[in-house]
Amino acid sequence: MKKISLFIYCAVIVLALSSCTTYKLVVPVGKWQSDDPSIMLDITDGERDHYGTYVRNGKEITIYFVFGHVSNLLSVYDAIVMDENFKGGVDDYEYFVGNWGVEDDKLYLNLKPNWRDMYGIDQIVFTKIMDYDDKGQLVEDTSQPV
Repeated sequence: MKKISLFIYCAVIVLALSSCTTYKLVVPVGKWQSDDPSIMLDITDGERDHYGTYVRNGKEITIYFVFGHVSNLLSVYDAIVMDENFKGGVDDYEYFVGNWGVEDDKLYLNLKPNWRDMYGIDQIVFTKIMDYDDKGQLVEDTSQPV
């Protein structure tokens, strides 16, 4: 009987521990630039929410972008959605959505079908142009031309 109780106890402990998540969101910290379309992403820390700029129809727009917590989804919005007085629909200010990945000093954003159709492009490629040091200060990335 003791062996059965010990087995059940161990099984419960293993089940409880295996259900705990150890996932930690890791985002590509630094300044990233895309030329077509002209977008600058400023990723300062390991958080989900960040800001940058997007040149649309010759006008520079401040953007707000979010990394998905348990997915590799990246959504880019007009920063107006973060204004406390904003009363519109977020979907009206969503510019890009896709899955992202990093290889070497490139961040690839593979657009979802709706945005592919809208912009006529499959992927946006960002190049890392600056990095942050341990103190959060920008350091020029000498491996890539600016």
